[in-house]
This record gives sequence, structure tokens and C-alpha cells, in this order.
Amino acid sequence: MECTLFPALSEGRSAEGRMIQDDRHSCGLHSISRSRSKEITMIRKGIFLGTALFMLAVAAAAPATAYPWCVQGRDMGYPGDCSYETYEQCLASASGRVAFCGINPRVAFRAPRAVVPAYEGRHRKR
Repeated sequence: MECTLFPALSEGRSAEGRMIQDDRHSCGLHSISRSRSKEITMIRKGIFLGTALFMLAVAAAAPATAYPWCVQGRDMGYPGDCSYETYEQCLASASGRVAFCGINPRVAFRAPRAVVPAYEGRHRKR
């Protein structure tokens, strides 16, 4: 289907002398905006998908470290700010505030690690 951006150029005259327009050779503003709308929608979907994949990659790369000490107090929610490897680091951060140091519940109530028996070789000792 041929389309022109200037519909006035595709107008003609009927046998009675009235102006007629051939709709097959004209492109209305509606059809241009519809295709542009589809293009914008595809761009938005691409941006959304790219952002989602980037966020997933960043989240997967972040280490899930549970530090053993938390600064806890009235200013923080439970369990508090759990970003301290030593008790001394925690105390230094808590000093000067109405706060104290406590054990991180994720560390305290973590499931014990499975004990893997040592490899004894191909044959058992008798």
C-alpha cells in the first residue's frame, strides 16, 4: 500500500467537478502516530528489559555476607546495622549514640554446616 505524506497532492476531480481524495494513496496522521506509538512501546520494553537484566546481574554479584555484630538501638530497626566483623568495630560505631552491640540473629540462628566425612582412599582400612 503506497502512502504519501501530502494527501492534497493525491486529490483529483470527479466527473461532476467535485474534489475527491484517493484514500489508498494518502497517509493520515493517525497511521503515522500509530506506528510511532508502536516504536516507542518497543523502545520502552527494551529499556525495561535491559534495566531488569542489569539489576539482576548486580544483585547476583553482591556477596551475601552476614557479619556477626550489629549496632542496635532505638534509632534502628531490629536487628539493626549488621555490618561489623569484630565486636570492637561495633562498639566504636555505637559509642556516642544510644545504642549497643548485639549478635546478628542471622549468624546466631544459622543452620549448622553439614560435616563431610574425610576421604579415606579407595579401600577401607581393616
